[in-house]
Amino acid sequence: MYNEFKFNSNIKKVISNSRAELVDVYPRDLLSLNRLDVIVKYIYYKALQNGCMNSFIRTLYLDHIRCINGFVEADDGKKVGSLAFLNCFNELASSVAKNGFNPEFCLVISDDFNILDGAHRLSTLLDENKKMQALMVYEKGIYFDYDFFLARGMSKSQLDFIMFEFIKLDQTARIAILWPQGHGKEKQVESLIAKECASLFLCSLRLT
Repeated sequence: MYNEFKFNSNIKKVISNSRAELVDVYPRDLLSLNRLDVIVKYIYYKALQNGCMNSFIRTLYLDHIRCINGFVEADDGKKVGSLAFLNCFNELASSVAKNGFNPEFCLVISDDFNILDGAHRLSTLLDENKKMQALMVYEKGIYFDYDFFLARGMSKSQLDFIMFEFIKLDQTARIAILWPQGHGKEKQVESLIAKECASLFLCSLRLT
């Protein structure tokens, strides 16, 4: 089943042991605070496309890969080492820019709309956001959220930067400014907002 698509051996095992179906999605439907790695990959991809790559973005990308797998990818690609990850993504970005998304590959998602396989490819599709098919597997999602990366050594400034980029992409995101009336009442406001929102991100900014 689904032999028209190329999957790595790990995903083939998941598909063979789970219920799966092809579903129509828009790439931005798959944005999730549970998968902030997609945003990091998007930031890197945009820097490549716009010719504005710099050491901060390159380090951001490598740091998040280190947190996820220590630069060893456990699939058929056999990527080992930071340079292998950089080269592979650079090649993918170049291919997408020239030829578009390769239809031989299919994004694989969980039934709660978290990406299971194809996060790098997903990141290259967010701007155009064209309707496409993805394979939904009825399995629990893989979560790489704010706390995951913070616990593994990424800095708060790095993660706040990622969150701001997420907010730019997510059309459902809303911003509440608490100053001046909410100053000193942050916990109360946080409690009230949390009752109405699935996710909440708090950040203090110094405006000069």
